Amino acid sequence: MAIGGKRKGAGRPKGSVNKRKEKIDRMLQEMGCDPIEGMAHIAMEARADADKFTDFKDRKEALALAGTMYKELAQYVAPKLRAVELSSDPDQPFTTKIEILPVASTDKPKATAATTEA
Repeated sequence: MAIGGKRKGAGRPKGSVNKRKEKIDRMLQEMGCDPIEGMAHIAMEARADADKFTDFKDRKEALALAGTMYKELAQYVAPKLRAVELSSDPDQPFTTKIEILPVASTDKPKATAATTEA
């Protein structure tokens, strides 16, 4: 009977590629297809086409396609942000302080970033 618990060397090694992904990568390489490069080309062409269209509907569709491609590409460049939920004790709520400071070049006041105290 096996004894439970974590065993040294058990499980899949970190960084190992699964067989399905390896097969897809090989197929794309054989085809000379780079999906990220393809999305970038589609996005740039759709954006350029949008400037050429005079019909609002065509322009809107081209911009929507470009936006979708840029959105998909963004996940390879920047991390996805998670929502952050703040909560506090009802007896001690969060307070926000906004300071207005004068700007040296003009006499108009300038708002600074809000600060939050717990």
